[in-house]
Amino acid sequence: MTQLDVLWPLLLWRQAHPDPRADALAGRLLATLPLFDRPQWDYVANGFPPRDSDSFMDTWYFLENVLIKLPWVAYLTGDGALLAMFRRALRGAQQLAHNTGYLFPLFADAADWEPRASLLNASVGGLYAAGCVIAHQLDGGAGGWLDEAIRSLRMLHRLPPHQLTHEPQQLSFAAASAAYLHRQGIDPAGGWARVAADFTRLALR
Repeated sequence: MTQLDVLWPLLLWRQAHPDPRADALAGRLLATLPLFDRPQWDYVANGFPPRDSDSFMDTWYFLENVLIKLPWVAYLTGDGALLAMFRRALRGAQQLAHNTGYLFPLFADAADWEPRASLLNASVGGLYAAGCVIAHQLDGGAGGWLDEAIRSLRMLHRLPPHQLTHEPQQLSFAAASAAYLHRQGIDPAGGWARVAADFTRLALR
């Protein structure tokens, strides 16, 4: 899904600098994205071509690519099919969150949305929270996704720092999600400004 790493900055750049070459490149990349959709599992795979083991995932790639970059691209293009892919995959991610009590594993399988092996990558809960915030922004709050973001961030904030060091962007998105809750005045008792500051400090340490 490296197409997404190119597409969302390309689409933003194209808004400021219209260029038919950018349009052509974006069109070619966008046409490939549905090839990664696995609707039978509410999942979007990271690799191509399709293979029997497609349902197995590293949760970091799935949550960042599909819950953050994909909806950005769907929003920037107004592409309803990509938005539907995101919403299905978010339901799958929600099932994984519920199955693990928001203590996300490093590896999981979308065939049953259960962990594989015993390793954790708990800080991907920040990516899940960010995906829930994006879903809230896209549906105007109809889906109740901020409640999911709150549950994920609360679990993450309870964990010791040494369990939250896999990749800095995971904590960065956790901080951004907590800051959003603070700005919106959601659950004021949650102390979200402090939570955001804690995640930021930990990401920079």
